Order: sequence, then structure tokens, then C-alpha cells
Amino acid sequence: MYRIVLFSVCVALLCLFSVSGIQALEMPQEITLKDAKGKTQNPVYTPVVMPHQHHVTSGVMCGTCHHKWEDQSQPPERCIASGCHDQIGAEGEDMNKENAAYNAHHNPQSKHSCLGCHKKKKSSEKKAGPIACNKCHDQ
Repeated sequence: MYRIVLFSVCVALLCLFSVSGIQALEMPQEITLKDAKGKTQNPVYTPVVMPHQHHVTSGVMCGTCHHKWEDQSQPPERCIASGCHDQIGAEGEDMNKENAAYNAHHNPQSKHSCLGCHKKKKSSEKKAGPIACNKCHDQ
């Protein structure tokens, strides 16, 4: 167990310090994800507080989520940056389009989305984050 924790901390530190120009103090502890509104009238789709620092110290590599981060001398852009998942407030089938903000967090087949990553880990019997709606979204 000790080796796993030590390895996770080393991976997190490597991620933090291998990115030139970004200081560890600039990395947020938590991120509130509130742009994937989708069906805004449904209370299930409330903002989600994502424990960013927990993911880093758990060994999740930066590029897992920030998969379009090319200039690593600059902080990564938000998921909803222009040209990424910039379709906010999508409804119906549009919620599943690649550029939909909703899809960035909920695509069960993508290793880059929260839901996809959590499902993949759970299927391999590793400790995984939540996959039920009400485990992330307050109701």
C-alpha cells in the first residue's frame, strides 16, 4: 500500500513540475463544472465540484482530461474553450455530440470523460469514481 501511495505522489509531482511555466500553486484544489447544463430544467444537471487535486495525487495524468493541451508552457484551457466542447446547453441527441459540453463529462465510451474513465476503472475492478448521476450531482 505504501508503494502505491508513494508512486501516486511521485507521478503527481512529475506532472506538476514537468510542465514548464506552471507553478504548483496555480493548480486548483477543486473545479466546479457548471457548463455541461444539458437539460437545465432537470435538477440532476446541477454543477459538480470535481476534486482536482485528488485526481492528480491519485496518479491521473494531466493529458487524460486535458487531451488537447498542446502548449504545455501555458495552463490548459477549459473543456468549453472554442474548438473543444463549446456547445453549451445542448438538449436531446445534441448532448451526445463530440463538441457538446455535456459529452465532455458524460461520454461512457471516452477515456477522457469523467463517466468513461470511472466506468473503465470499475470494469477493471480498480477503485473508481462515481458513475451514478446522484453521486456527482446534488438533488
